[in-house]
Amino acid sequence: MRNLFAILLAVGVIFALGGCGKKQAAKTETPSTAQEKTTESASGAKTTPTQTKDGFTVTKSGLKYKDTKVGTGPAVKAGDMVTVNYKGWLDDGTVFDTTKKPGGEPFSFNVGSGQVIKGWDEGLQGMKKGGVRQLIVPPDLGYGSEDMGVIPPNSTLHFEIELLKIGA
Repeated sequence: MRNLFAILLAVGVIFALGGCGKKQAAKTETPSTAQEKTTESASGAKTTPTQTKDGFTVTKSGLKYKDTKVGTGPAVKAGDMVTVNYKGWLDDGTVFDTTKKPGGEPFSFNVGSGQVIKGWDEGLQGMKKGGVRQLIVPPDLGYGSEDMGVIPPNSTLHFEIELLKIGA
């Protein structure tokens, strides 16, 4: 019995010290990556996001997002006018829209006002100028059961969004 206790104690110490000696990436705390912070969902409800193993934050609404580049300055909040570049694609990789196509221009809208899909109204909040964020938008925060031509009904939408400007 004493040997079993010693083995269990040793295993516990090994797990507790498992990260020691390994270099870990520094985390930047933003509303999109700090699990303990609450954010406002598209419906206005306060939510506490959780983190997935692949680095995405998942909100209570089911939206997933990850900052690939954290910007600087004040964070986007509901009511802000923003200007972005973006690329949108489906699960199979089919690109359905992008501002980076020939003749494409950045897109501007008011966050939280319903001018865009709910996934964008929720997912851009907390971004900072110069930041790049990936969104994975479930159908109910996108176009739902609507057939949008190149976007089939009940599609999960993927976006890469670069925040160019906050304000008019």
